[in-house]
Amino acid sequence: MQISPYASPVEHVPLFSVIIPVWNRQDTIRRCLDSVLAQDFRDYEIIVVDDGSTDGSPEVVAEYRDDRIRLVRHRENRGSYAARATGAGHASGQWIIVLGSDDALLDGALAKFSALAAAATDDTGIVGMSVRFDDGTTGPKPPFPPGDIGLTGWLTWCNAAERVDFLTAFRRKVIQEIPFPTDGRGSVQMMMRIAARWKIRVDPDFGVMGYTDAPNRLGLHKASLLPAPSLRAHAIATEEVLQEFGPQLRDHAPRVHRKLRYDVGWWYLLAGLRIPGARGMLRYLARHPLDLRSWAWLAIGLAGPRAIHWFRNRRQPKRTPPPRS
Repeated sequence: MQISPYASPVEHVPLFSVIIPVWNRQDTIRRCLDSVLAQDFRDYEIIVVDDGSTDGSPEVVAEYRDDRIRLVRHRENRGSYAARATGAGHASGQWIIVLGSDDALLDGALAKFSALAAAATDDTGIVGMSVRFDDGTTGPKPPFPPGDIGLTGWLTWCNAAERVDFLTAFRRKVIQEIPFPTDGRGSVQMMMRIAARWKIRVDPDFGVMGYTDAPNRLGLHKASLLPAPSLRAHAIATEEVLQEFGPQLRDHAPRVHRKLRYDVGWWYLLAGLRIPGARGMLRYLARHPLDLRSWAWLAIGLAGPRAIHWFRNRRQPKRTPPPRS
């Protein structure tokens, strides 16, 4: 198997490109790769993007002698979103699947995906399958609406969603027109832009087992530990989403709209930017003046990020305080 920072030319265009971002997953990447190679459906390529691992992850991948596997390496850790974007840039498949390096495809998953792709109309940009987790839980929750949905259906579902996990296959031209973001700040915007232009269908069948045994899994609460420039970028991206999709969010996803308005001020305050943080929080509080907890967080945030972290560690060590619903 060739290890190269560049994709090798391919004569055959596979139906699927399976992108697997990897960062220090030497104990789980073999399970993930084996689950793909064990599929009955064979028309695919695997692109493993090693994101600057310091353990033996790339060496484990290099042990596989299969022409369908390519290993692309980042010289330094850039994050899973950047790894997805790198993988998409090297992909040649008609559909692009992103698979976690600590997860495993279930038997028959790619065959089911091929049936979904064959049945997809030209305006279908995403097909997906449900996820089963090793702790007995499943996603998405609630289940995705049946059939194809657009932006209105996507927002309505997101407004009620408790868990948004599902295994996704993106049509290649979708990713060419709306690329993967290089960090998490653009993920919400990307999905809304896709839903505004293409249809989305998620099948209730389970396609992947989500494992929770990797020691370097990051929960959403870890976002507050990002460096200040990234936190500022999150705030700016959230403002862009509100500007681009504000009316649709208000009409079809008021809970999401409220959270995003709160998040603008929250991200700025976490970044230590008191003036834009206060401005964002006050705009939120102008619509929700009885949210006493957010008034309190505004006061704490004006004291700086250290004050926020100190109070969070005392009161809610594992969650970013959301606005009350």
